[in-house]
Amino acid sequence: MFNCIPLWRCNRHVEVIDYRHRSLLYVPDEIFRYGRSLEELQLDANQIRQLPKSPVRHGSRTAENKTSRTLFLELFQLLKLRKLTLSDNEIQVLPPEIANLMLLVDLDVSRNDIYEIPESISHCKALQVADFSGNPLTRLPATFPELQSLVCLSINDISLQRLPDDFGK
Repeated sequence: MFNCIPLWRCNRHVEVIDYRHRSLLYVPDEIFRYGRSLEELQLDANQIRQLPKSPVRHGSRTAENKTSRTLFLELFQLLKLRKLTLSDNEIQVLPPEIANLMLLVDLDVSRNDIYEIPESISHCKALQVADFSGNPLTRLPATFPELQSLVCLSINDISLQRLPDDFGK
């Protein structure tokens, strides 16, 4: 039987994390331990308001506190991520760093408070399924037609005023 010795960095290969219905207020730090292997992240039905997109500092770098550190909590540096589900949260902004997730195939940000989809989403060339339903969106980005792999777009219960030029061509 194999026992995990912490020095060998065991359990670093995790492909799926399911943190649905946990009353989370933020994206937990431990998710970022699996950045080299994580392919599916489910954070639905929580109370997350903001997605980490810039370095977050834990502790302070003072002479008294030599054990403190800076953690780079970049959700958008999980470069192997293929499925990201964030439905039923309180997210207001989908950051332009979404463009970093070039292998993303399935994105569900339905039932949030997102008012705008960043133009940079067009860099998610592998995106096949996207659900933006139930957000206060009034437009899709002009670059949206560049998502050539997209086969399923859910935009129910939003107030689109118009579609981008070249949409559906």
